[in-house]
Amino acid sequence: MSLTPIATTVSPDELAYALIEVVLTPYSFTKGGRKFRPKSWSGKHRYQVILVNRGDRLAEYHRDLGDAALFESGAFRIPSLWEHTVGELQEIADNVRSREDRSVMAELRERSTLVRDAAAFFEEIYKRRRGQSVFGSAIKVQR
Repeated sequence: MSLTPIATTVSPDELAYALIEVVLTPYSFTKGGRKFRPKSWSGKHRYQVILVNRGDRLAEYHRDLGDAALFESGAFRIPSLWEHTVGELQEIADNVRSREDRSVMAELRERSTLVRDAAAFFEEIYKRRRGQSVFGSAIKVQR
């Protein structure tokens, strides 16, 4: 089993590959203490993992954010692909965790027609493959 190297420190100006926030028990997150030693072994904690470059390899920087019950938002991942710095990713993560952004994201999700449009698109493809035609008083579609 190969473990990802650990970065003990990161600079806010350093480019990062991704930021991940997860909710896990300290035992499962640390792989039984093989990755690092947590402050406490009990309960579920929220961890922030930042992937940075160390010697041309991805390395993980871990930050224990505390008890998972203190956070309302779920786990998330912010890909950066070396475009954003550690500081920028942490600021984005703070915004994602805030209430205002969740309400804005929920509003955008409600206004979005992406799911409806995708469902209609795949239904139309399904009907074309089957050669299903629709006949009625107001519409006639022959496939």
